[in-house]
Amino acid sequence: MVTIALTLLPPIVDQPLTSSPLTFLSAAAFLAVACLALFLALRRPQWAMALLAFAIPFAFYRDIGGTTLTLEKVIIVGIAIGLLLRRAPLVPKSTSARRILIAGLAVLGAIVISGIQATYMGPVAREALKMIEYLVMFWCAASLMIESGNDTRGLEGGVIAATVIVVLDALSQ
Repeated sequence: MVTIALTLLPPIVDQPLTSSPLTFLSAAAFLAVACLALFLALRRPQWAMALLAFAIPFAFYRDIGGTTLTLEKVIIVGIAIGLLLRRAPLVPKSTSARRILIAGLAVLGAIVISGIQATYMGPVAREALKMIEYLVMFWCAASLMIESGNDTRGLEGGVIAATVIVVLDALSQ
C-alpha cells in the first residue's frame, strides 16, 4: 500500500530554491502597500481587515538579509502602526482574545527560555520573531474585529476574494 502511494506521489528530494532579492521596484511596492494598510487602519478599519484576510494566502516575498520580506508582514506592520496611531488598546477588551494573546506570549516565553541553552541562536531568534509576527497579526485582527462588532463584511469580502483567486489559479493549472 505504501509502495503504491510513493509511486503516485514521489517525494521531492532536492527541491531547488530560487532567490528573489529585494529590488527597488519591489521595495517601492512594499512601501506602497504598507502605506495603504496604514491608511485603511486609520480611516477604514473594515477594509483593513479585508486587506489582511486577502493577503494571507499569497506568497509575494523578497529575500532581504537572511530572511524574507512578505506582503503579509508589510500589511501587518502598516495596520499595527495605524492601530497604534488610533490608540487602539494593546490589551483587547475581549476575554477570549486576551486568553489567546496570553497563550501566545507563553509560547514566546518558552521559545526565549529555550534560547538560553541553545547551541545555535539563529533558529531560536527566527522562531521568536515568527511568534512575534503571529502575535502582532492576531492583535491587529482582534482589534479590528472587536471594533467592528458584528459587522464582518470586510473579513468575509477579503476571504471570498482570496478564495476566488486561489480557486481560479488552481483551475487554470
